[in-house]
Amino acid sequence: MASRVESFHHVSVDKSWDGHPIRISSRTYERGLGVHAPSEFVFPLDGQHAFFHVVPGPDDEHNEPVEG
Repeated sequence: MASRVESFHHVSVDKSWDGHPIRISSRTYERGLGVHAPSEFVFPLDGQHAFFHVVPGPDDEHNEPVEG
């Protein structure tokens, strides 16, 4: 669970921020967090995990340029 969340809009669990399936680069993800930019999450891993995997990216429904 995140210890701190800052998001421009609400956070959707296992859905894109507007309630659709999460889809990045033509791949659908059953699990994940859907947020609207800008957003920031802090996860306290405390050395208890071997890895932490994240696939960041704009949802395929997003059709505007992404600033980085």
